Order: sequence, then structure tokens, then C-alpha cells
Amino acid sequence: MLLVQFIFGLLIKTFGLALIIRSHLGTGAWEAFYIGLSKNTGLSIGFWIIIIGFFLIWFNAWLWRRKPTYSSFVTIAIVGLFIDWWLGLLEITPYSLLSQMTMFWIGLFIAAMGASLYLLSNVSPTPIDQLMLALSHRFQVSLMSAKTIGELFALVFALALHGSIGFGTVIFTLLFGPLIQFFMTGWKKVSNNRAG
Repeated sequence: MLLVQFIFGLLIKTFGLALIIRSHLGTGAWEAFYIGLSKNTGLSIGFWIIIIGFFLIWFNAWLWRRKPTYSSFVTIAIVGLFIDWWLGLLEITPYSLLSQMTMFWIGLFIAAMGASLYLLSNVSPTPIDQLMLALSHRFQVSLMSAKTIGELFALVFALALHGSIGFGTVIFTLLFGPLIQFFMTGWKKVSNNRAG
């Protein structure tokens, strides 16, 4: 059951991220980094998610000074394949600011909902989630500080590669985490009510 929740969560999360990308209002720093790489090489966003994820898994292992979390290779492959699949299906170009905003906000809520499901499954973290934990462990900083370091790293490369940075990037950065927490709290309440 948890494996189904894990895969379904990733499916929903990547659908939301695809909507955000198609809104052309700006994405999260890591997504903007992948988009910048895609623009500059002609290779798909999903391909770069997998490649960067592969290197992050080994980098995280070095930070932890332990063997890599091999299950994360499967996680990042699923994310990369799903995001390319959704982007292939969602050949949508919004023609007004209102349609862009609508697509962005729907995508943000759906992505946060999917992320909360995937995280609650506790099956296998993504390399970016692992990076936050590894940085916190290695340098003895808070999780929020570690997350900020990772986001700034991705943002610098995204800007250099002319990734999708815009108004939406600010909204995503400020609200994605709190929305995930909101949905996780909601799912836990539903689960507790069913158990009771």
C-alpha cells in the first residue's frame, strides 16, 4: 500500500510541476536549473533530473560518509520519466496572465499534495530531500538553513543557464514547503480518523 502511495504521490507531484512549468511564470530553483540545462543542450528536463539526481546521490553519500541510498536511483528515474511524460501530454500555452496564474496556482497545490503523499509513504527520498538532510548533518546547520543552501546553489546555476526564473519562483519558494506541511497534516488526520 505504501509503495502505491509513493508512486501515486510522485505521479501527482510531477503533474503539478508540469503545470507550473507550462504556466511560464517561473518555477522552483531546482526545476529552473533543469529547464536551463534542457534549453542549452536540447535534452529533456526529465533527462537532466535523472542525471543531476544521480550525481547528487553520490555527493550526498560523500557528505554522509556512507554508501549511497540506492533506492533513490529508482525514485529519481520515476520522477524524470513522469515529468517528461506529463510535459509531453500537456502541450498547453496560456495566452493571458489570468490563464498563466490559474495554471500556476493549480499546479502548485497539486504538486504540494503529491509531495505530501510521497513523503508520508517514507519509501525513498529524492536526492534533493537527501541533500538537505546531508548538508544539515555534515555542517551542523538547521534543516531550513540546509534547504536554503541547496536552493541558492540551484538558483545560481538556473540564472547562469537562463532557466525559468520569475514571479512564480518567489511564490514557489515561499509557499511550497508550507503547503506540503498543510497537506501532510490533513492526510494524517484522515488516516487517524479511519484508524479510530
